[in-house]
Amino acid sequence: MIGERRRELMKEAKEWIRKSGSGDRKARGKDAAIEPVA
Repeated sequence: MIGERRRELMKEAKEWIRKSGSGDRKARGKDAAIEPVA
């Protein structure tokens, strides 16, 4: 249970960082999801 929730939060956090951060150029769905966001 907790593991799944954590995975969800990590996913959302990555997307949020990608949208609000400088990762705007990489925000292209699957391609961006594969690359780790530093």
